Amino acid sequence: MDEECLKLSERLRALAKLVPAGSVLADIGTDHAWVPSELLLTGRISHAIAMDIGEGPLKRAATHIAELGLSEQVSLRLSDGFAALEPGEADCVLIAGMGGELMQGILTRGLGANGRPGPAFREGVKRYLFSPHTEWEAFRDYLAAEGFRITDEHMLKEEGKYYLILVCENGDGEAAYREALTHGISVPASRRFGPKLLERRDPVLRSYMEERLRKEKEIAERLPQSERASVYAKREEVRENIALLTECLAHFEE
Repeated sequence: MDEECLKLSERLRALAKLVPAGSVLADIGTDHAWVPSELLLTGRISHAIAMDIGEGPLKRAATHIAELGLSEQVSLRLSDGFAALEPGEADCVLIAGMGGELMQGILTRGLGANGRPGPAFREGVKRYLFSPHTEWEAFRDYLAAEGFRITDEHMLKEEGKYYLILVCENGDGEAAYREALTHGISVPASRRFGPKLLERRDPVLRSYMEERLRKEKEIAERLPQSERASVYAKREEVRENIALLTECLAHFEE
């Protein structure tokens, strides 16, 4: 079968392209095992471990990979996060399609009780691909605190929704933010919108921020001129959001 056999979404195809050739991929929360299937069909990898906490998704994945003739190349495992992954089995880890808070929980349980530098599974992993649907800023904070260094970021828009992809490795979680500072990008800006995206003036990020700025200004106009604590706090939050968005968008004009 050729790569046209799988009609992947733009987001899933982008994730697949970021898996290094020859890797052994651990796809956590695999659902239909779309990304492993794409990589195996195109010969980019020769083996994958597809894990999910739900029996239903694993059954769907098993059916899907059997139809594609890939059953011998995919190890399917019922697993809560990393629980069924043995140390050294995978050198690329993919977690996508869920909220940032849920992904933090998966990583925290995988890291073990003492946190950094983590259990043996981290030692052999050369690349992590994370695509949180929500809580982007909080997830970046978490990665920095737990020793995941951001090496690249991608943003895309599909069917009216923006998606973020973070490419990470084990290392200094603050390194990307220090590097962004040398380009005149503040840490709050990097944490909110992404150091690598801002550095290269990503056009999709620009579109996202322009949309956010319009919405924040609309909220500001609708807020009542009340001195109630809750209204005042909201007005300050919106003011800070507008200031940060304006700061970041100015970087695109330099």
